[in-house]
Amino acid sequence: MTLRIDRRGRVVIRTPLYTVRADIESFYQQNRAWVARKLAERRAIQKMCKPKSFVPGEEFLFLGKSYPLQLGETNGKVPNISFCSRGFTLPRDHAAKARDLFIKWYKTRAWEKITEKVLCFSKKLDVLPQGIRLMTARTQWGSCSPDNRLAFNWKLVMADDAFIDYVVAHELLHIKEKNHSPRFWGALGSFMPDYKERKAWLDDNAHLLNI
Repeated sequence: MTLRIDRRGRVVIRTPLYTVRADIESFYQQNRAWVARKLAERRAIQKMCKPKSFVPGEEFLFLGKSYPLQLGETNGKVPNISFCSRGFTLPRDHAAKARDLFIKWYKTRAWEKITEKVLCFSKKLDVLPQGIRLMTARTQWGSCSPDNRLAFNWKLVMADDAFIDYVVAHELLHIKEKNHSPRFWGALGSFMPDYKERKAWLDDNAHLLNI
């Protein structure tokens, strides 16, 4: 049996088909402390996930790590976000455009990262996508059209590489299998044995990948 908290805060227990209810209840009781701790952590995270204010010290995600924001001077005529290991720097006199500047920066990095992975994985999976584009969505991470054109949510670049890998592999395999049949999940499992854990993380933490 397995237990997790889904993105709506519900306790989800998965069991073999004929598991008796008493065993399920016992399993839950044994894990009540874990459930209480995870729900408390979730409530704390949700309080932190309010809309960004773009003020110095505020944290922003990139490839699974959190980096602080600082204000700096404009470098050149065109205002841009700059980034290094110490964090993000926003031009002080363009703070009013902070959200737009961050989205532009994230989209650029997302395009670089995702197209690189599509090229690599398409060779390993022996598939050929007919095009790639970025999209904006709240919780949909990717799509594959009937004519094998792929779309990926630019917000993925906030997540760790492992989760970007999952979405890229998932959509590439839809070139071979256009539905979520057992054959599709079997192919994905063969290529990425821990895909269920990666999928579950994205399902449960979509609210974190936002600005």
